[in-house]
Amino acid sequence: MVFMAKESKAIERFNNQKPLPIVEDVVKLNTYLRNEASILRSSAPTDLSTPADLKEIYSSLCKVSLAEVILFNRKRSGEAERLKTEDFVKGSINDVVDKDISQTLSKFERHLCKSHFRIETRGKSLKSGEY
Repeated sequence: MVFMAKESKAIERFNNQKPLPIVEDVVKLNTYLRNEASILRSSAPTDLSTPADLKEIYSSLCKVSLAEVILFNRKRSGEAERLKTEDFVKGSINDVVDKDISQTLSKFERHLCKSHFRIETRGKSLKSGEY
């Protein structure tokens, strides 16, 4: 009985629809992150006599870069942080896109489908997920 309850709950969680974020909000966040990264890059000291400032700027730039990767891939931060080199190397380019989806994509988006590659990572519950 407990097994059936757990399975039922897992199926319910899997079928639970998650609302997509509003496009304007994603664009605002992306613009903010790009501006922040640009500011951090330009504010990096040219002389390395102040390692504390450099460490703080580098740390902030790493956080912004990680946020950009997560936003682009729409994944949890833990998955991006724990990405292993061998998983990255195993990534594959998938130029086969569903016909219905392909028709709705712009020329640029179709190009992205061919130029970017898919990486499978271990998910939160040891399940495989696409990256």
